[in-house]
Amino acid sequence: MPFVNIPRQRLIIYELFYKINSIPSDNGLRKILDQIDSQELRKGFHDLYQWASDHKVLDAFRTWEDHLIFSIDEVEHFKSKKIACSHCLQPNHRDGSQSNYHCMLSAALVKPGMK
Repeated sequence: MPFVNIPRQRLIIYELFYKINSIPSDNGLRKILDQIDSQELRKGFHDLYQWASDHKVLDAFRTWEDHLIFSIDEVEHFKSKKIACSHCLQPNHRDGSQSNYHCMLSAALVKPGMK
């Protein structure tokens, strides 16, 4: 669901609780995120993992021989035949057209039998 199509009631909640006055469009958000160096995100991930380990948040997810299981999937989150940036992946299609898209690798911590 594009950010611009969020119901007004939900926008009011965002404004009141999170102090968000406006939500960028897909393109606006993309322009913001494209400026971030992915190396900067790695430190944040490491810090979050370390905090979760230190506070035993991960213990409930440990399974066979104390392992953690992650479900990993590629997620496509933008696709256009008209809009592109220097970071877009650009496959050529059989019909000769080309599309532009962004994708990411997404991981979720899972445990059999746990909802």
